[in-house]
Amino acid sequence: MATRSYKRGNGEGSLTQRPDGRWMARFYITLPSGERRRQHITLKDRDEVMRRMRDEMAKADKGLALSHERRSVEDWLNYWITEIHPRNVKDSTLELHRCHVDKNIIPEIGKVSLIGLKPDHVRRMLVAWDRKGMGTRSQQIARNVLSAALRDAMKLEYVHRNVVRLVDPPKHVTRQRHVWTAEQARIFLTAIEEHRYYGLFLIFFCFGLRRGEATGLTWGDVDFDNDLIRIRQQVYYVGHIQHVGELKTLESRRVLAMPRVVRDELLAERERRGDPAAHEFLYLSGRGNPVDGRTLIQLFHKISDWLELPRITLHEIRHTVTTLLHQRGISPKTAQNILGHKSITTTLQVYTHSTEQQRSMAITEIAGVYS
Repeated sequence: MATRSYKRGNGEGSLTQRPDGRWMARFYITLPSGERRRQHITLKDRDEVMRRMRDEMAKADKGLALSHERRSVEDWLNYWITEIHPRNVKDSTLELHRCHVDKNIIPEIGKVSLIGLKPDHVRRMLVAWDRKGMGTRSQQIARNVLSAALRDAMKLEYVHRNVVRLVDPPKHVTRQRHVWTAEQARIFLTAIEEHRYYGLFLIFFCFGLRRGEATGLTWGDVDFDNDLIRIRQQVYYVGHIQHVGELKTLESRRVLAMPRVVRDELLAERERRGDPAAHEFLYLSGRGNPVDGRTLIQLFHKISDWLELPRITLHEIRHTVTTLLHQRGISPKTAQNILGHKSITTTLQVYTHSTEQQRSMAITEIAGVYS
């Protein structure tokens, strides 16, 4: 089959049918810089090629970027995660999102053209994630990352729709949380009373702080005159590099009353440290940095196993504190303020746990109605 060309007016581009039957449009656009650049689009449908050519020329006339058909999903994601996304998220969040882009999204759909990305590509990606045992929460985060990237591509008119929104998200299966009783917490604290990080664990169990909040406390955050502790910053990691920065949310910034047991331990620690400066952290690693979170996790599990206590995560100390507040009749609003939750829904639905003893007592009370 011979190549056929169709003459068009000056500046309107040209249309050619290739030997394989596909149609190719050639045209020029003028970039915002003033540079004149030749482009081409090749598709099976003649009318679609014409429509796409007119759209691209119209966008170029308005100073908009060209949605190039040869740009792959991988090309766009690499550009987006480097040039666009860093303006919208914190460094720690960016590192997590970059990891999902590199390890979970690009290997599955990176070679697909950006404008050719279909809902079925996303659906098959989710199936592949399931097959390799990727957790539902990780799937949700990775899916949201891809959706955000496509949303920005829409703003730049590289794509006309966000196909991620056309595919049902993976259903999140909440992992059962475990907590300690007050007696189990007391056993642990008694066992480590002579350890250098005893005061840090005491802070965990008294305030239910997040790991980064606790390790980010400085002596300037402790008000011994008024028995207060100010939570105003956190330690976080970008890769393996330790940073100190702002808290998760505005609600995370809070001032908490300091109980006598914490005050006494911190006074003793201050004396051991030789009256440290206000900017110094309460507890330090052997290198003089804030205590590494992984060190605390390993220590916590090692001592818990030695004491034959039920294994819980370091973060579940936070759940334990909330459960103990609930058992003692503390209002959800007060618990929210202590824990620094942005929404009280989190306090009520995620962090409040009933213990085996509570469930047993409840069933016994119900059974008593019938006896």
